[in-house]
Amino acid sequence: MGCKTRNTNICNIFGGSVNSAHCSPYVPGEGVTYDYVEYPENESRNGNYNIPGRDDNAVMYGYSEEFVNTGSVGGSGTAGQPTSANCGKLSRSLCSNALGSGTVYQDYIPASLSFDYNYSDTFFAYLYDTSDDAGNVGTPCYYIITRETSADSTSTNPESTPTTGVQTESTQECVPCTAFYCDTASTNLRYTVEEDLTGDPDCPHPTLFGFGSTSNKLAFTYDELSTELPNGVNDLSLSYDGVTYIDSWDGNLEVGISYTSSQNPWQTGDEGLDDFVIYDLNSSQSVTGFRIKVRIRPIFDDTTTPVVFSGTEWIVEEILSSGTGYTIGDVFLLEYEHTHPDNSTTNLTVNLKIDGTGPVSAVVSSSGFDILRTGDTINGHVITHTFHTNIDSFPYHVLYLDGDGDDFVKETQYTSNRNHVITAKAGFGIVDRAILVGQYQFLNKSIQYAIGSINKDAPDIYNTLIQPNIDLQITNGSVSGFTIVDGGSGWDQLGRIPELSVTSPTIESGKTAKVKGTFLGGELIDLAILDPGSGYAENVGNTVYVSNVQLNSNVRVANDGYSQDAIDGFIADIKSIPKTDDASVTQDEINSFEDTYNSQNKFTDVSGTVPTIEMRKDPNRNRTGQIGQSRYSRKSVDPIFEVMERQDNLDYLNDAPLPKNIKKTITDERERDVEKRKQDLEDIIQDQIPEFVINQETYIETVQGSFANLPRASTYTKYHLRQYRADPAKETSINITLSCSPVDEGCLHFACAPPATPATVTGSSTTDDEEVDPETELPYQTTTNTTTVATVSPLLGPGCQSWSVSGSMKMYHNLSRAAQTVSLATERYGNPY
Repeated sequence: MGCKTRNTNICNIFGGSVNSAHCSPYVPGEGVTYDYVEYPENESRNGNYNIPGRDDNAVMYGYSEEFVNTGSVGGSGTAGQPTSANCGKLSRSLCSNALGSGTVYQDYIPASLSFDYNYSDTFFAYLYDTSDDAGNVGTPCYYIITRETSADSTSTNPESTPTTGVQTESTQECVPCTAFYCDTASTNLRYTVEEDLTGDPDCPHPTLFGFGSTSNKLAFTYDELSTELPNGVNDLSLSYDGVTYIDSWDGNLEVGISYTSSQNPWQTGDEGLDDFVIYDLNSSQSVTGFRIKVRIRPIFDDTTTPVVFSGTEWIVEEILSSGTGYTIGDVFLLEYEHTHPDNSTTNLTVNLKIDGTGPVSAVVSSSGFDILRTGDTINGHVITHTFHTNIDSFPYHVLYLDGDGDDFVKETQYTSNRNHVITAKAGFGIVDRAILVGQYQFLNKSIQYAIGSINKDAPDIYNTLIQPNIDLQITNGSVSGFTIVDGGSGWDQLGRIPELSVTSPTIESGKTAKVKGTFLGGELIDLAILDPGSGYAENVGNTVYVSNVQLNSNVRVANDGYSQDAIDGFIADIKSIPKTDDASVTQDEINSFEDTYNSQNKFTDVSGTVPTIEMRKDPNRNRTGQIGQSRYSRKSVDPIFEVMERQDNLDYLNDAPLPKNIKKTITDERERDVEKRKQDLEDIIQDQIPEFVINQETYIETVQGSFANLPRASTYTKYHLRQYRADPAKETSINITLSCSPVDEGCLHFACAPPATPATVTGSSTTDDEEVDPETELPYQTTTNTTTVATVSPLLGPGCQSWSVSGSMKMYHNLSRAAQTVSLATERYGNPY
């Protein structure tokens, strides 16, 4: 059960009592306090929205209420001392009206927690503070002074027998111990969800943390990031046998050096293997984060038949993350299972050894600054893991500690071994703080992505070249104006003049507009409309973009029709023909023929584009697709073979007075022509109808659960979102328990002397009654003798108490924010954490 403040009156409409649904009677204004922060802030926090069933954030103390009818409508009561049951309790007057007023007496310790609605995929934190008397309110140590007054009354008149009576009255006075105090020994927080996914009692949900004084975790805020880069792997070598290692990384150029392994299991048909794999090389909580991309392919010579294989090539193409905690000499085994054309498999292996470590730049840090990382030390602790929220917009982050350092003190600054400066908020050794911090994600979801390797020679469209943002104005279907919202950046690094293109018109008969841009310092600063085009519709995303960002390829291909050996042989044959009076070949004719032949291009330059990104293929999954018929069937071409046959013969050569080599040339040419005719017909035949093509499928990775499991993109490795399936759940509940223990329980840890016992008081009084005896005309008289005896109780009250309170938080699924998170993260970073 929670309490409410929105659209709820503090006081009941009728009477002077408080509304038990409102938070005010449960919140004493002292005791446990909390700070709540959220990012991005949900719209429901702004405005007085009437959302059914919505509670508010509060630490709720129980209460009792006394209503005194002192009003003008038949009222005559007065407020007095609190009863002994309320002695020492904090009292507050919350409500009053014409009927009277109500006083609330607060319980000494909390009774429960109340929570407003919260939303998934949103960073939030509840930071609780129990420094005010360990959460105890009022004065739970006190004495009670009890006064017993007895009154003996005697009524007399001159003519009657006296009458007597005894009355007793008791009153109590509350005397709180003004010296009361309660120091906090520890404060803790735990929560439970539908399923424990981690085994860690501080975070059964992988991105939400609940902890306090006794946890090996710390919630903190940054005061200064470090300007000292962390040490990571910056050099490595490879070895197949694990004995002889070869340097395989050029740290200056940040490129891999090809390594040739003697492992040679290859078969004919393996020539097409050219794959890259990403390896995470972790060995412990403190030696973690080293991540590399490796290309693997066979080494072969295809100029012979059959192909000759000689080994395996391994190239470390990129160090995606240099990690922390690694030492020179650490060795890791890289494995790759390959399926051969005959369906047998081979486990390709190579050993990787760390040859160097040092300061390296890191992803997700601001330029020139770095965040805390695994392996850093703070206050004597080694950091074993970090959880960062949003560095720019959310204050709290979490460190996992090895527990070997000193206690932290809240709101105290600490400096790491790399000169980060942080302020401790809650966690290890902070006795009067506990925190619930992080982000809840609905985890019955999956994210599929493909892995892409960026061509290092291509224009950097992911990191350097930022497309401009231009809004086009459309008038009567044509481009009539523009607004440069953002000129982009980096276009002075393209290496060529940027060419602008306009998106296509919305109707098929339209004409694409043409524009030309003016760039300054890599930014588009102006635009000229060369052709306004036609067929454009307004408000459909018309824009301008730089289009010539492909990697150009220029390949020189040898002309198979040119052969120096062929011309030399042909000229030799001509020279061997006997000269006659009627026919002869002059040297000038031979030279002219040779010049004509040599004028043909020996090579042809072929221009094209190369893909900027290579998507990893799955060697174990093929896709078969039917392609359209491109040639004739054999049945339709077979009759032409007979038509195309040569009808002549070379029997005349038997008697011709020609040299043998000339006869052989003529015979060979006829045979070549016959085969060429046959081959020309074969070239237009398609034996397989329909024809199918087999391609490797793109390799798809799937992450189920938290976005934190997504890999992090690097400069040359990107992750493209292929599918996102959201968790269908609408809501869930998180049960939170906050507990606190004092240093000393009870009332014996401070001095509280009892009040002095008041003396016994006696007295006597005589009163004349209004009634008069008719015979004597004398009034009746009453004589009263009183005795008041006071006693002082022993020290009472529970004093300092340990307590534990719980509450249930309703968590709603924000599907839009979840989808936006994964889309933006995969597009730009691969992972937001």
